Amino acid sequence: VERTRPGVRHLLRLADALADLDTDDGLRRYFVTHRTGLLEGPARGGGWRPWELHKRSRLIDVDTELITAAGRPWPARIDAIEGLAERRARARYLMRDRGDLMNVAATLVEGQALTLVVVRSARSVIAVERYRREHGEEAPAAFGDLVPDYLAALPVDPFSGAALKFSRRGDDYLVYSVGRDRQDEGGQLPGEWPRSSEEAGAARDLGLLVRNQAAAR
Repeated sequence: VERTRPGVRHLLRLADALADLDTDDGLRRYFVTHRTGLLEGPARGGGWRPWELHKRSRLIDVDTELITAAGRPWPARIDAIEGLAERRARARYLMRDRGDLMNVAATLVEGQALTLVVVRSARSVIAVERYRREHGEEAPAAFGDLVPDYLAALPVDPFSGAALKFSRRGDDYLVYSVGRDRQDEGGQLPGEWPRSSEEAGAARDLGLLVRNQAAAR
């Protein structure tokens, strides 16, 4: 949007595409599908052996816990899943498969949060650009000015549970998340988007800075 300045029609198409990507229930559905697979019929060759039945039962219990955790609001969802992983890791009776599942879950919830930050920041930028096209290229004074004409509601930051942050910087503007450390650093972004949850944890805030190229010329 900095260089091409898309028109309203193209912005609307982008808004629709990004809205389709803004799904909040993917992780819970993943665990539901995993549990369903465990609940399906016995392995080939007859019934389950006792140790197989015990193992499946334990994994189903883990999936049930994860489904509940993944249905919680942000960021309690992250805390709940990471808490389960840590608790299971400390348990002496932990089976390897359950530990692996918990570690995968902790990685997935971090990944979902980062993905939602990208998608929701982009949705917000598109909404700001639509606002600008109809207001003489002037950005909104406040994030709430986009509701309800350009956004049905302000996008939630998965790392805080509150709305994403919006800040004007002269002719430029910024939409950002408080990031993995959940501390608002005033929109101090890393040099590039973090490539992993470890980098995200080390970064400051996460978001998109849009520069007004026309004003810069």
